[in-house]
Amino acid sequence: MKQKAANKPGQKPLSYDEFQLWLWTRDRWKSIKPLPLGLRLLATFILTTVIIETFLFISSSGYYLYNDRTIKVTSNSLGEKNVTTTTPSSVVQPDNYTVVLEKFTDFLQNFCNRKPVVMERTLPACPCISPLLKGVVPVETENIPTIGELELNLTDIQNGGYFRPSDCSPRHHVTIIVPFRDREEHLNIWLNHMHPFLQRQLLEYRIFVVEEVPHKVFNKAMMMNIGFIEARKLFNADCLIFHDVDMIPEDDRNLYACMEKPRHLGAFCDKWNYTLPYYGLFGGAISLTPAEFIRFNGYSNEFFGWGGEDDDMFQRVRASKTNITRFPQEVSKYTMLKHGRDKGNPYNSHAVKGFRARPKHYLKDGLNTLQYEVKSLEFRPLYTWIQADVTVPNYIQRQVRMQTNSGQVKIAATTGGTILCIIAAQLITFCHNSVILLDPR
Repeated sequence: MKQKAANKPGQKPLSYDEFQLWLWTRDRWKSIKPLPLGLRLLATFILTTVIIETFLFISSSGYYLYNDRTIKVTSNSLGEKNVTTTTPSSVVQPDNYTVVLEKFTDFLQNFCNRKPVVMERTLPACPCISPLLKGVVPVETENIPTIGELELNLTDIQNGGYFRPSDCSPRHHVTIIVPFRDREEHLNIWLNHMHPFLQRQLLEYRIFVVEEVPHKVFNKAMMMNIGFIEARKLFNADCLIFHDVDMIPEDDRNLYACMEKPRHLGAFCDKWNYTLPYYGLFGGAISLTPAEFIRFNGYSNEFFGWGGEDDDMFQRVRASKTNITRFPQEVSKYTMLKHGRDKGNPYNSHAVKGFRARPKHYLKDGLNTLQYEVKSLEFRPLYTWIQADVTVPNYIQRQVRMQTNSGQVKIAATTGGTILCIIAAQLITFCHNSVILLDPR
């Protein structure tokens, strides 16, 4: 009877050896004690989090690259008209390099012709594509002049980092905001490269370097929000560019101006072998109009420390039903200056929030909740310098104290790794025993 009970309808009776194996596996399964409730809940939480984050990462690919097809730019709340453009491919074979650049040039020409120009009576409009462009330009990282030498060399720059072509009316008026913290050498390299770079593009521009007061946890996103608000008081621009000080463009055909949609300028960096590391990347250098930045409610103010704010901005753009654009890889290559991790700017443990879509949260975290105090504003020869003070939450200060204590960090890492290993071992054992219970036929 026991042998018959082990059979399924339509199956042959088990042999004596098979029946004994079935009894052994059944008794072994009954002897296995279940995991403690705490470990089961922790394992469930970890698995659920991995599944949710994987889904959010896959769904974050809501952007398009310029490619060899017609893209219809849909209308938005700013009243933009539907525009159909043909743009060049972003991923091509080496022998198509010239074709890509020709199509890219046609795209810029068409875009320029559609954009109105504020003409001055005595000056003609600047050409759509500057004749001063060189294409690929070397990035000098050695023998960089001091800031004093740069001020003597770059004589065409007006006080506060302002430049305007003298022989034509510029088609683009750009505010460049650079969040800054303790990287004077990188700033010198950046200024030495960017001022001639921008001048050759015949832009009217002004550079703002925004720095947080010393000895506080750095909040890059808040510095960019502060730069936007303060820059609007000093310079009327139709385009915003938020630029990291360690990102250097390698091709001056990468136009520093705003397109119909927000654009990711610094998409292809040498750090990642000139590839896009993940679909939702939207940092390093981006451009968008002031109206778009206000519509997105700016950057989040909650990301103290390193990481999270750029991914959160990408989610804000997607939440507003807007796509981002990228120029072809051939003209969008960047060099990232090497640097060590700032001990006063620890990794943000809440950076993962940036990958999550939180439409309701964006309405109550950003420009409309920004609180700060400007400690200093100086019109320096090559840029406008703003130093601001913000309030660092208590939990961030506690996190920094914990991370600066290497012993606590090592203990926490060891404990966490041990727990994860135990959970993994229990899961493997559970899966192994589940397989053993299967009927051998």
